[in-house]
Amino acid sequence: MSIFSRNHAQSGMHTSLQTQAITPETVFSVRTASNARISPDGKKIAFQVGEWLPGEEKYRKRLWITDASSNEPEPFTRGIRQDGVAAWSPDGHTIAFASKLEGEKGGSHFQLFVKDVQTGDEHLICTLPNGISNVSWSPDGKRIAFCSVEGEPPLQDPQVQYYGIGRHTRLWTVRRDYDIAEPVTPNGLTVWHYTWSPDSSRFAVYYTTGPEETDWYRGQIGLVAAHGGRFIRSVNLRVRRSRLPGRQMEHDWRMFQVSGAIPIAAVAISIYTH
Repeated sequence: MSIFSRNHAQSGMHTSLQTQAITPETVFSVRTASNARISPDGKKIAFQVGEWLPGEEKYRKRLWITDASSNEPEPFTRGIRQDGVAAWSPDGHTIAFASKLEGEKGGSHFQLFVKDVQTGDEHLICTLPNGISNVSWSPDGKRIAFCSVEGEPPLQDPQVQYYGIGRHTRLWTVRRDYDIAEPVTPNGLTVWHYTWSPDSSRFAVYYTTGPEETDWYRGQIGLVAAHGGRFIRSVNLRVRRSRLPGRQMEHDWRMFQVSGAIPIAAVAISIYTH
């Protein structure tokens, strides 16, 4: 994470370091860079820049981009919007991301956008009623995966903490040249983490049958085809859970394909002991 002053970053973010006293107001005058993502060829870096809007009690994140060999980043997206984390296409030509446009053309949820890195052409891929999150490309570059919450938000008193009324999160995919999203996981399950298989044919999913935050500790691993359907195989985990690491999962998928009939236990052990 890096922090840089707003007035040094209007035309770019490179600036010499200056010493100044930190006050409670300092937080409103700095920009913060986070969630850097390197392009597949290693030549470019996309990242989020967060800032407090002048005169408003509102925090906004937008995407910026820079050459890995330079110190002159520039905004990748423009306008009044909130952007999610960048996801590079395998060929490095396109970035997919969740974004919420504000104003007359905007909505109340993040939706899926793609933007060409060279031409700057941007378009909305698809919309879901509750928006989307956790975007990633398939290794073959033909599909984009993301998660979306199911159902209508419950009516509740904002001052009271409720339990047992959570909504499930489902995994979806969409083809990069179409606007119709397709569900991957079935109803009644919550997907917390997922990763593609190297051949883009399946997902490994960390899921629970309950949607509450506390259900995360009772999660399991399942395998599901990229076009959707029932879980192919699952295993009961008796170890401490953690996030699925993408690079480790590539190795584990190779183990799965080579090992034959009952490799999923080995997959689970490998994932959660590294």
